[in-house]
Amino acid sequence: MSFKWQMKCLGERLKDKFFKGRSIHFEFNQYVSFNIDSRTLESFENFSNKDSDAKHEINNFITLTKDKTCLLDIGAHHGVFSLVFTSHCSNSRYTKRAYAFDPSPRVFDFLAFNAKVNPDCNIKAYQVVVGDNNEPVTMKFESVNQLSAIGGKENVKKHHQIVVESITIDQLIDKHKMMPDVIKIDTEGFEYQVLRGGTNYFKNNNPLIFLEIHPPKLLNHRLSLSKLEELLSDLGYNDIRDLDGKSIIGLEKTFDYKVMAYRTVVRKK
Repeated sequence: MSFKWQMKCLGERLKDKFFKGRSIHFEFNQYVSFNIDSRTLESFENFSNKDSDAKHEINNFITLTKDKTCLLDIGAHHGVFSLVFTSHCSNSRYTKRAYAFDPSPRVFDFLAFNAKVNPDCNIKAYQVVVGDNNEPVTMKFESVNQLSAIGGKENVKKHHQIVVESITIDQLIDKHKMMPDVIKIDTEGFEYQVLRGGTNYFKNNNPLIFLEIHPPKLLNHRLSLSKLEELLSDLGYNDIRDLDGKSIIGLEKTFDYKVMAYRTVVRKK
């Protein structure tokens, strides 16, 4: 275990010692505010920084989901998307709810805390992988706070791995009797499996998809951008756009495998 990793772990333990269990009120903008775990403040500030790409992404999300009522937040991290989505409840004629999923033990601790201290936001949090089957998923620690699924082309040391149970979108729909009209997917290269696990729901319904695409990590799973685009097309989703609304024609031609992530909005035409 590297010295750098050990120092990060020490920093997180100190943060837990002094701040665990403390919530603070966070004003996202003049209309949206909620309580958060004080240890996650830096993450939330990134989404409220007017010059950040994250701020552009979340503003786009807020605009496009004003009339939506049920969110599947897959790869929820600290729950910012679930919180801004459901915090409109008091000012909206719609009753909103969110189902938030993250497999990382530490991140889930933050997510569950943020859901608990905002009881009016109707957020249910689950520590599970959302994929394309029920096989346990071997994941790696990309940082102290984040996991990603290990692909077939990766060689990861045993002490950096963890095995997490999994479920599919179609199973979630059936289990919770929900009808999500918006689905956010940010799963560090596991987006193909997430989508494939919702084949039945996607083919028979029309939820708006906020899809973060990770080209280099797709390669780790022996997948390609064209394979992902083919799956989206099979599900009926042929309208892929960037956050500025510009149409993306041909993922292979448009995206670079050296770029870590692209944020997209995907609809049926």
